[in-house]
Amino acid sequence: MSSRTLKIAVIPGDSIGTKVIPIGVRYLKATTSVYSLSLEYYLKHKYDATHFGAMGMPNLVPDHVALWGSLLKFRREFDQYSSLRPYIDFWVVRENTEGEFGLIGGKIFEDTDREVVVQETIMTRVGADRRLKQLLKGDYSDLKIDKFHVDILTAWLVLRPEQFDVVVGSNLFGDILSDLGPACTGTVGIAPSANVNLEGKSLSPFEPGIPDLVGMIWAGHAQYNGCRQF
Repeated sequence: MSSRTLKIAVIPGDSIGTKVIPIGVRYLKATTSVYSLSLEYYLKHKYDATHFGAMGMPNLVPDHVALWGSLLKFRREFDQYSSLRPYIDFWVVRENTEGEFGLIGGKIFEDTDREVVVQETIMTRVGADRRLKQLLKGDYSDLKIDKFHVDILTAWLVLRPEQFDVVVGSNLFGDILSDLGPACTGTVGIAPSANVNLEGKSLSPFEPGIPDLVGMIWAGHAQYNGCRQF
């Protein structure tokens, strides 16, 4: 078997991430003894993946610091154009860098009665094409595709989640649907998530602000069990 070295950047973040990530590091250390692997620490660039805990507790850290300064920044600068999230027996694939999160827009006359806010939705052919290429590798001649308006799709995900295998959505709609997906299991706190492109990945537990799950080892177990699929 050929050997391979993976460099993984570990970022605990906040909330449940500070509890899940240490468990994950312990998990990695344990695998070194079982599978004759070695584990060393590096303070260098050019990692193969990022093991990201969680980010997003606006009552403690403002969103412009926690999200725009880390999570959303990672997605854009590493061009992690696809967000993959497995739930029960289906996946939600979310466009990850365009849509309503395209950073086109702004506001003027802030905090006055003349305040104006403008936000644009960005959809590109490149963004759509690479999503299709990612999803349709191989022979899918028998693939069945259904189209839904997002409002009725949310209802079907609740009523009949078993009828879906893969759900693909834009950045905003994919964000909403990937919140709803793990809720079918009873909690959004244990689902794994991956932000990916062809060169690298960022793996994390899905929901950032779940303080009631802090310290529960099973949340960490579910994350790593799910992320093996990536």
